[in-house]
Amino acid sequence: MIVKVPSEGTWPNKAAEHYAARLAALVLAEKMNAQPSPYAVLIDCLQQDGLQDDAKELDELLRHIAWTTGSEFLGEFGFRMKRLKETQWDRMSDKTKQSFRIAAKTILKVWPSIGLQE
Repeated sequence: MIVKVPSEGTWPNKAAEHYAARLAALVLAEKMNAQPSPYAVLIDCLQQDGLQDDAKELDELLRHIAWTTGSEFLGEFGFRMKRLKETQWDRMSDKTKQSFRIAAKTILKVWPSIGLQE
């Protein structure tokens, strides 16, 4: 669905303008939620591999802490991923390793020297 919002002042009334803006925001939110985050995928994969404690630790960071900045979150999550790689890499399935690489790629954009490279 494509929603094109006319410019401000071209609506018949403020209520219609507000409704259209709200609809556009809902469509955008739905699009953003269509793809699971690479961090959530990693957590799910860790759970499937039986690494419950590690998955729970990352889940706490992702879903239960209000971060001040996205950079702060990525740094903490990346630090925990680095530790996870050092201790559990051999226990991870190929699928989990792939999801790890995808999540690491996003973190490396912000924290290139965090040490998640192969």
